[in-house]
Amino acid sequence: AALWLYVDITGDAPSAIRALVMVGFLQLSLALRLPANPLAALTLSAVFTAVRSPLQVFSASFQMSYGIVAGLLLLGLPLAAEWRAHWAPFRDLPEAGRSRWQRLAASAWNGGASALALGLAATLVGSVSGVTFFQLLTPASLAINLILIPVSSLVIMGGFLSLLCGLSGLSAASSLFNHAAALVLWGADVLVQGFVRLPIAWLNARFVLPWLGPVVLALLLASLLFGYQVGWARRFGGFWPPFLLTALALGLGVRFG
Repeated sequence: AALWLYVDITGDAPSAIRALVMVGFLQLSLALRLPANPLAALTLSAVFTAVRSPLQVFSASFQMSYGIVAGLLLLGLPLAAEWRAHWAPFRDLPEAGRSRWQRLAASAWNGGASALALGLAATLVGSVSGVTFFQLLTPASLAINLILIPVSSLVIMGGFLSLLCGLSGLSAASSLFNHAAALVLWGADVLVQGFVRLPIAWLNARFVLPWLGPVVLALLLASLLFGYQVGWARRFGGFWPPFLLTALALGLGVRFG
């Protein structure tokens, strides 16, 4: 109910409604004592949205939203788990025997590995869909996203606290959180404006054949599903096939400039 109220107050944007439906299915599974499966919730959300508004399936917003979230679930989370399992700082020291800086270093590695893996997965799908829909390739977007994603979380939290305080009659606190969120958002906007002036920030790019974009995107999602199904086993190439497929598609099928 709180999420529905938040989506309603913020304007019922299609992307927000899709996220609400996905969270709703996930919470429904918990309420019914069923195994919670984010991928199943994502699939049901896509089907529900397609039935409710079929033309959304052809929009860039629909395909990028579900494609990128699928990339996070299918590739980003398993890749982050693999990195954390492969190398963990101070693995041989018991938790109680670690110093403060050792615990901080371990937490920083775990958080950094997760953020980088999720960022790579999102960039992979975003690169193909960005060229397909907007004729733009943003090679350095991963670096700026590692900064903007935590910042955007602060903005969302500030906005939600502002709404909550406003509904509770705490006008002064509502104004404080609202202005704090606006200040953080202004700083993020300044950062983005400076970033896009860099020479490697973005490139004009388009697929040489119009049908290549949707085909490459479908093949990329199929490779993510296959890799997830086989547990990203090394005998099938491990985590490399989606990255190789994207590199080949961008290198051989895209015209720059």
